[in-house]
Amino acid sequence: MPEPMPLRSEYVKEKLIGQGAMGQVWQGRRGPGGDLVAIKVLRQEYASDRAAVARFVREGMVLTSIDHPHVVPVHDIISGGGMLAIVMALVSGENLRDALARGAFDREKSVTLLGHVAQALAAIHAAGVVHRDVKPENVLVTWRGGAPWGQLTDFGVAHVADGQNITKHETFVGTHAYLAPEVALGRPPTSAVDVYALGVMAYELLAGRRPFTHDTSAALLQAHLNDRPARPPEIDGDHWHVIAACLAKEPDRRPSANDLARLFGGADGLPPDAPPPLPSLPALPQALPTPQALPAPPAGAVAPETLTTSGPTAAIPEAPAEPPPRRRRRWPVVAGLVTALLASTVGGIWYGLPPAEPAAPKPKPTSRFHSIPVTVTSPARGRIKVDFDDASSMSGFQAYRVTSTREIVWLRANQAPPYVERKLNPGAWHCYTVEVLVLNDETPPPAAKPACRMADGRDSTTKP
Repeated sequence: MPEPMPLRSEYVKEKLIGQGAMGQVWQGRRGPGGDLVAIKVLRQEYASDRAAVARFVREGMVLTSIDHPHVVPVHDIISGGGMLAIVMALVSGENLRDALARGAFDREKSVTLLGHVAQALAAIHAAGVVHRDVKPENVLVTWRGGAPWGQLTDFGVAHVADGQNITKHETFVGTHAYLAPEVALGRPPTSAVDVYALGVMAYELLAGRRPFTHDTSAALLQAHLNDRPARPPEIDGDHWHVIAACLAKEPDRRPSANDLARLFGGADGLPPDAPPPLPSLPALPQALPTPQALPAPPAGAVAPETLTTSGPTAAIPEAPAEPPPRRRRRWPVVAGLVTALLASTVGGIWYGLPPAEPAAPKPKPTSRFHSIPVTVTSPARGRIKVDFDDASSMSGFQAYRVTSTREIVWLRANQAPPYVERKLNPGAWHCYTVEVLVLNDETPPPAAKPACRMADGRDSTTKP
């Protein structure tokens, strides 16, 4: 076994337990001899993208506050030194893909597990987070008396890769087999993309295969865009109605994750310590009637033209009959000529005017770092105290970023100020800057100078 590797002052990586396209997963501890955790270290190309890191940290701060029995808890986000890592609870189980491969699921267990995932999605959607990569590999399963207990993990990882994959590797964020049509078209993902992926996963669990099984990525994407799978015999009518709604090509035709939690029976299976259910949402939209289902017009009659809308099919009313032509008079002709002359004169004047400047579009809020002044003191040997003004009331406040000589630390509003570092080398200089991550369109101020001092326990606050 390799020697334990300190990841940050309070985390230690111990052994590699998995790896994939995004990075590596390590078993670690919160300090030597501390609680076991799972640490997912993302590939360096993702961690070096400043905008991607800012987006992920913004969502990560939300995820650390989510407490749900079917969501793997996120303990911390680590960023610094060209590294981005997610510290999560260590779940001793298997992922759903492995459980399916060994035939551990029947119909009843599959429906139970789908209810767990739907509840997890409802929780993160209510917090404003979109998973973007729902698939069996990202569902961890433990067994309680022979019954599956599912927990969703790896939320937000696809958000870090957004832009990286599309521009550098010419592919899409997410897994092709579970990719919603609007994502394939390059549209911004919403919570509906998670519902679509859950629909694909439900089809796979209940039918034993995916709805689209093409060999190439191009053919698979075309199927997501254009094909509507038929109901397989393994899926009963009630569950097929739910799955077909999840696989709707239009995002607004899909149910919410909260709807699915109820439809899969998840609301009755919640444990006593689970959070209360989310407010009820409108019922599932009914499928539009197909042309084959419409009644045929009587013989010799002309069928009315129909409009495809989000509601029921409606006939376009016939145009009113034209009135009989009137006897032409001379004065309307003269009036028309005068009107045309005036119109041409006014039009010429208008044409000669400079074109009006189009209204500038209102900029959308973006993630920005605002630097704020800091002072540092050493209240005790080996300890540095970083003081700065409370900026949590700033418009669009997300988090503080404290950058020191050795690491970067992210703090929520209730964690600062001040910030204290311990177990430092008393004979070395330690420098600090503090930035505020905000989501707004304000211009950031000039960067503040770092504040430096030794952790020697003396009162001096400046570096000579």
